Amino acid sequence: MIEIKEKSKCCGCTACQSACPKMCIEMIPDEEGFLYPKVDQRKCVNCGACEKVCPFITGFKKNPAIESLVVRNSENQILDNSTSGGAFSALAMYALEQNGVAYGCICDNKMHIVHACTDDTGVELSAFRGSKYVQSEIQGIFHKVEKNLKEGRFVTFSGTYIGVPCQIGGLKKFLKKDYENLLTVEVICHGTPSPYLWKLYVEWMKAKYKSNPVQFSFRKKTYGYHSGTMEVLFEDGQKYTGSARVDLMLKSFFSEISSRQSCYGCPCKGLERPADISIYDCWNADKLIEGLEDDDRGYTNVMVNTDRGRKAIDYCKKRKLLWMQSVSTEKAIGYDGIMVCNYPHKHKNREQFYKTVKDEGIYKAVQRYIPISRKDYMIENSKQLIYRAGLIEIARKVKGRCK
Repeated sequence: MIEIKEKSKCCGCTACQSACPKMCIEMIPDEEGFLYPKVDQRKCVNCGACEKVCPFITGFKKNPAIESLVVRNSENQILDNSTSGGAFSALAMYALEQNGVAYGCICDNKMHIVHACTDDTGVELSAFRGSKYVQSEIQGIFHKVEKNLKEGRFVTFSGTYIGVPCQIGGLKKFLKKDYENLLTVEVICHGTPSPYLWKLYVEWMKAKYKSNPVQFSFRKKTYGYHSGTMEVLFEDGQKYTGSARVDLMLKSFFSEISSRQSCYGCPCKGLERPADISIYDCWNADKLIEGLEDDDRGYTNVMVNTDRGRKAIDYCKKRKLLWMQSVSTEKAIGYDGIMVCNYPHKHKNREQFYKTVKDEGIYKAVQRYIPISRKDYMIENSKQLIYRAGLIEIARKVKGRCK
């Protein structure tokens, strides 16, 4: 019977709940809003199925990188609406063009961060684009993936923004076999804030702007790839933009104060990876590829870890879904991949932060433990003024010459 004695030993992947033949495991939020399994002992028959699929108990199966690439989506619209280089959109198309399905993370019409499938009613591939820095609701998804695989359909699966390694590790444990028609894509992870923190952020935005938020982009390229901002569109036509310097959600995330306990000792870190393909930001494309000019529109670093991943990348190249260039794995990780081998450092005030979030709200928690200064607001406002004056391209060129 699964029993969580240390919260750092559970990533909330739901493999245990999905594997239970008696359906006696429920995922319950703790005081911070993270889900943990709770067993109904009246129904449990002690079969051990839950423990056998727990990746923290039995370990994560990993593969070493075969090749590293810098890639970019060939479609300008997809590139502009992606967080970095639009790699996942191309890999999802790889599945769809084989009459398959793609699973990923979306922000639904209730502003919940959930897993969805391209087969779901009303879900478009565009909804998967862009990072969502929140642990996604994934309950019930593993069974849907298994059903698709057993039907012989090709499946591309990714997890929270778009796919964290622990979710993929949990899925593979649940499936119990290696399906040739399954391609897994992971984002090299920086940690995952709780759905409760996100809920309070959405409510704070609604109260501040006196209108319902209808769309979120966590890293909009308004000022370019290197200056991604949270963009929120409201029901009444208002629009908010704010970088990690001033945005409550982004500042909480990048300050490493809001992640799940297991993230601070993540067992998925290292050069050997749980997924077929690993993707992460490429901030230094011009340094990795000689003669390449950084136009501030975004590239993606890709690690190909299996032959199945290699086949998918070759397809994207042949179909011209992606532009790509091979690079040194060591060099790519050296410039951009600090989170490949390192987990976030737990903020000393993390527990107090979440207690304040619960008692006094997200704004007061941020201002108390990771405060936004007047200088931060001044810099942010000047950036917006430069953009509105039509001088953003000049600012980018000046910034590029100063690099």
